[in-house]
Formats: sequence, structure tokens, C-alpha cells
Amino acid sequence: STAVPGEGLEFTLNPAAAYTAQVAGGLTQFSCFFGSGAAQEIAWGAAQAVTQMQPLVLASTKMNSKIGIGSVSTQADIAFRILRAPVSELKIALPASQEVLGVTGSGIREWKLEAATAERKTIVIIPEKPLRDDYALKLQLEAPIAALPAEVRVPEIEIVGAAQANGEVTITSEAQI
Repeated sequence: STAVPGEGLEFTLNPAAAYTAQVAGGLTQFSCFFGSGAAQEIAWGAAQAVTQMQPLVLASTKMNSKIGIGSVSTQADIAFRILRAPVSELKIALPASQEVLGVTGSGIREWKLEAATAERKTIVIIPEKPLRDDYALKLQLEAPIAALPAEVRVPEIEIVGAAQANGEVTITSEAQI
């Protein structure tokens, strides 16, 4: 029996043998049973911590906004690349003035809106199982236009938590405008 300073230690015995390790007062009391051999090698060290890697989310957005009489409708196609670790939800921030008409993608269990500020809100997409690798999502948005002529803003979509995000937008209008 011997006392080793430290807690949460792992022990290795050569040749393998049964042992006990009990922690008391910052020391680990170690006892082992010798077999028929003349010597026993005992090694110890701190337990290896399992490192939890944070997800690395990359996103690319292609938006098509159409200015019509009374509203601006937008379709956003978002391609995600999720590396290192899976994610259990996706969050997309957008202007509070945007009405969410639809969220589509494979394996979506539910989506909900969270009010972040008076100017912004967040869509939270919860998949049936955690997402990894490639994932595609489509948003259908619409915002009112009070009267024409007007200064019209294309929605500023932010992929919350993305390490890198890029995008492109195409703007069209109805023939009457």
C-alpha cells in the first residue's frame, strides 16, 4: 500500500493485477495484490480529459428578393457545412419586420421564433437529430411596403454562430413597378 499525491488518478500495473484506489485528503491510497511474480511495476497519472470540440459552422446564402406592389418576398437558400462536432439547433437572425412564411429542410422537427430586440428576431431550427457535414435549408420571408415609391431594404440574414458566412442576392421587381 502506498499514498500518491493527487485525486482522479489512473493506475497501470505490469503484470496486470487487481488493485484498489481510494481518495482521502488530496491523496490517493493505492493497494495492489502481488501475483507469483517477484516485482510489480506501477505507473500512475492524471486521467486524460476528453476534449469536447466546438462545432465549426460554415454557411453560404443565396437570396432572391422580389419587390412587388405592397410587399417584398424573399427566398433564402442556405447551405451549411458543419465540421468537428454536430449541432442540435441552427439559429438565423433577421429583421423583425420580416414575416416567416416557411422554413424547409430535411429532418426538421420544429422551428420557432425568438424575439431578440425590437429590430431583430431569431429563427431557431431544431432538427430531429443533431446535424453534421452538409445541410441545406430554405427560408420564405415577406415584408410589407407601405406605399410606392419607397426605399426597399433586402433582409439582412445572419447565421448565428457561424465561423464563416458568405452570400449573394438577386433583386427583381414585378413588371408594374
